[in-house]
Amino acid sequence: VGLLAGISEIAEQSRTGLLLIPLAPYGTADPDLVAVSVEAVRQAVVDGVIAYCVDPDHPARQVVRDRGLPLVSTIQEPQDSKRVLIDEIGSARRVGKLIRKLGHRRVGIILDTGSPAGQVEAITPDREPGLYAEARLRLQGFREGLGRGVDVVVLTGGHNDAHSGRDAAAELLDSSDRPTALLSASDVIALGVLQALEQRRLVPGRDISVTGFDDLPAAEPAGLTTVRQPIRERGRLLGRMLLDPSYTETEVVLPTEL
Repeated sequence: VGLLAGISEIAEQSRTGLLLIPLAPYGTADPDLVAVSVEAVRQAVVDGVIAYCVDPDHPARQVVRDRGLPLVSTIQEPQDSKRVLIDEIGSARRVGKLIRKLGHRRVGIILDTGSPAGQVEAITPDREPGLYAEARLRLQGFREGLGRGVDVVVLTGGHNDAHSGRDAAAELLDSSDRPTALLSASDVIALGVLQALEQRRLVPGRDISVTGFDDLPAAEPAGLTTVRQPIRERGRLLGRMLLDPSYTETEVVLPTEL
């Protein structure tokens, strides 16, 4: 929502309309649903495209290129001419270092994928079911920050939804060797993790450490440790890259704050 607010601010200034096209996640959804969403991109009456959280291998990207439409993106992908990024790995690395500094040696990491909410699966180097590009980079950063000598277990509970975080956290919290810290790839997931703790009468920050990512408005009242990214400004810059001929930057990396 914050990103869309930034984009719409710039679109309004240039008297440009916005069309939102949701895409079925490639690789995990019904192939027929993917085909329908790709066809929507093919038939859309648009002059340019902003790709938000669309993986490099999603066939909708190739449709945009085949149509010769200007494309700006939120991920690092060589074929995109323009992009607005954050340092995903470096931001997550700071979280991992904090958790390591606090003395944790068994850590759970919960990521979002394209699977339905509540579908809990293990993530291993050999098996990354539907893992998004951003989640993959954040996982790398978490691991780098935690360093060696830390026992790490990685799960997904499905797409970016509080239910996904709650269900994945439940599996970790109910295990015989419960982690002492749970790192989440988003605040939405982390808020679900907090629900799972509350159900078990565990106190975050005392019984178990919990972190998120994004700094959504709900993070502060929840007392959540998180990574703040300037999401509205990211939307403004995406809009300017696409719509403002005087804006010549082709790649911007925005700062984050732990």
